[in-house]
Amino acid sequence: MLLKNNKGVTLIELLGALALLGILVGLIVTTVSIFIRTTNTSISESQIQTEGLLLVRNIENRILRHIPDDIRECDNGTNCVVLSSSELDQELEINVVGSSIFFDSVDIFPSNLEDKVTEIRLEYSIESTNNVILNIVVELNNQQTFRSSNLFRRIP
Repeated sequence: MLLKNNKGVTLIELLGALALLGILVGLIVTTVSIFIRTTNTSISESQIQTEGLLLVRNIENRILRHIPDDIRECDNGTNCVVLSSSELDQELEINVVGSSIFFDSVDIFPSNLEDKVTEIRLEYSIESTNNVILNIVVELNNQQTFRSSNLFRRIP
């Protein structure tokens, strides 16, 4: 008489277990990679936001330190203004060239943001009350816009 040994697993049971394990590992890897990608995107956007705000603060500090009381366009064309300060007897030239902002020929734009710049604009207006509004607008990645708005009184 032959005795049957039922202690082992069959090949079909083993293949079924491996298939289920493969599906489970695939789902876990996909979930983890989506989480990592989302986290990296969030961190990158946060860094751009922080660097953009620091850039705006740096621009505003440089303009306020100059104590401007008059504004005129540069002789060399567009995207350039000269702020005059009678109190300090100085002029500050602000020039936008490509993806950089120059204050008296010194590039103040962070190099790590240059490849993310969509547009930089200089805008200014002189109101009837001799108030001058100077805006420097930096747009990054076609999404985030940073604006440095400066108001000062013009001495005619």
